[in-house]
Amino acid sequence: MSKIRPGTWALLGLVVAVIGIIAPIGWDRYKSQASLELQHISSLSLIESSGSLPKLELRYDGKVIKGASRLVFVLVNTGRTPILEKDLVSAPTISFEPGTMLLDVEREKAVPVDLDWNYKLDESTRSIRLEFALLNPGDSIQFGVLIGGRAPRYELKARVVGIKQVTVVDRTKEVQKAKRPISWTVYVVGATSTLFLLVLLVSAIPELIEERRVKTKLRDGSLPVPKNRTPEEYKTFVRSIYSKKIPSETRPLWEMFDDLPQDQALTADQQNQFEQTLSHYASRPHAIGYTILIAIVVVCGAVYVFMKLYGT
Repeated sequence: MSKIRPGTWALLGLVVAVIGIIAPIGWDRYKSQASLELQHISSLSLIESSGSLPKLELRYDGKVIKGASRLVFVLVNTGRTPILEKDLVSAPTISFEPGTMLLDVEREKAVPVDLDWNYKLDESTRSIRLEFALLNPGDSIQFGVLIGGRAPRYELKARVVGIKQVTVVDRTKEVQKAKRPISWTVYVVGATSTLFLLVLLVSAIPELIEERRVKTKLRDGSLPVPKNRTPEEYKTFVRSIYSKKIPSETRPLWEMFDDLPQDQALTADQQNQFEQTLSHYASRPHAIGYTILIAIVVVCGAVYVFMKLYGT
């Protein structure tokens, strides 16, 4: 006689849920352990020379300029590990397009306020090199860049240990902010969580309730087992005690009748064997543990997706 294996499908579902939800979340956390982001938060034209006044000359610190623009940047550690000075193989450097006149760099604020950082402005290469001793998770450096003329294009170059690429985000327009890419892990976790939520609500939980009801009745004797019946009548009995889908755990109750004459009543030994198998089934634990674990995994997935889409 084959043994009853409770919760086989529930265990398989738990494994799939972990692979589809927990594994992508773990991968996302792993790859974002170290992360550095340069945010361009504002761009403002301060003054422009007028073509109608050809003799008007604009100067800044003794330099003749055609106008002035101010760009504000924030360098922030968006990862989960500190970034040390020794990790900067090549410090973050903002390089502007040819023809750009770099006038000055203005310190605005740092988080925390005592954060030790510095910059090096190189007019010949039109670049600003940022240096810091330590940037903990959530630490940030905000500074303004004064440009002679209109706001130019720029690029960021950096080589930091543990970071594949420093991210550049343009936050000067809300539309651009809304179009920030969504990681593939969000789609995988969201789809898997939705699938298992439907399985829990439509199938797993109702079947669990039904199974518990039947096993309780079998144990307390409120569901009497018929005597001296044929195998086919016993199969009908097993089917009748379930109003919904019959659990796969009841398979041994069916298999024991397959090799018996279907039109003859069970002998005393066969009847005793059937009752023992039924009692064994009723005493087996429910698969509620697996169901609870799957529900916890689904909740973790839902929280992850929400934080990725709507979290700050």
